[in-house]
Amino acid sequence: MAKPLLSAGLLIAVTLAAGCGDDDDDGNALASLDGTSSSLAEGEGVTIPIEVTMTVAFAGGTASGSSGCNRFTGTYEEGGRSVTSGPLATTRMACADEVMTAEHAYLAALESASSWSATDAELVVSDAGGAEHLRYEASSA
Repeated sequence: MAKPLLSAGLLIAVTLAAGCGDDDDDGNALASLDGTSSSLAEGEGVTIPIEVTMTVAFAGGTASGSSGCNRFTGTYEEGGRSVTSGPLATTRMACADEVMTAEHAYLAALESASSWSATDAELVVSDAGGAEHLRYEASSA
């Protein structure tokens, strides 16, 4: 009679362990932004012009990247899933109007970041109200 109880106990343990997994599609939730770099896939109010790449990288309290035409840099602080960034400094090159419009929208959304979630494949940045503003794909740049 001990065998059926052992089997039932094992079945319950396996079922409980399977239910405790991560809800992320790939199960690789990141604990920190530090050391990540991503390319913008879409953004609220940001129309990414064709052949324009917008990026962000986080390392040692510094956020930097390409805003489409210009490069930017600034500080950031994270605590759990919250994030704040200082004012972002940019280079001052001029580009086509559509690129400059997208760049201004992108930087404004990045500066309004309040929270984040990420896996090794994707980063999502949201505002203080929890509205998703920026969705990135992981990159090596």
